Amino acid sequence: APVGVAEVFREGDQALLNKLFVDPDVMRRGVGRELFIWACLKAQEMGLDEMMIEADPDAVPFYRRMGAQFAGSAPSGSIPGRKLPRLMVGTKPDSGRSLKENR
Repeated sequence: APVGVAEVFREGDQALLNKLFVDPDVMRRGVGRELFIWACLKAQEMGLDEMMIEADPDAVPFYRRMGAQFAGSAPSGSIPGRKLPRLMVGTKPDSGRSLKENR
């Protein structure tokens, strides 16, 4: 059975991590990290150097561990009036804001 899912697509000249979900029963076992690395590789295949993440507030520590930096906030697409943290990460190991130390 699947234990996680990730989706990344192009939005202008950046990649957007549209979703990253890990089954709570397998959290803290590296699944999220592997999905995140997969998303960065997909963004690289699209020729994109940065990936934007509009994160659930509870997921921000995970994305920060992956090398993402705060880049403002964005309105929630599902809860009117709610703001989500926006983060950015470089998709290449040699970028300034990247997951290079996590590979």
